[in-house]
Amino acid sequence: MNKRNYQDIRTLEELDAAIAASRSILRRKEDRLRRGIAAARSFYSPSALLSEGVRRASTSLSFAGILLPLLGRMRRRKRK
Repeated sequence: MNKRNYQDIRTLEELDAAIAASRSILRRKEDRLRRGIAAARSFYSPSALLSEGVRRASTSLSFAGILLPLLGRMRRRKRK
């Protein structure tokens, strides 16, 4: 019996087998959808977005030029 041709179902056993096959297919699709949603949620989490922004900015900004003066100011404030 072809899984997709439900017109061929003649007995209760065939009906049970078709229902089980349909539920199995549906369960697999649901699991795939849940994994996709979980992956999207983790990709678009605030920390992931921030790290992606920092990664992209690091290629165009010189962090040494930003951090060194900032550290110098912090040291001066600490000494006062």
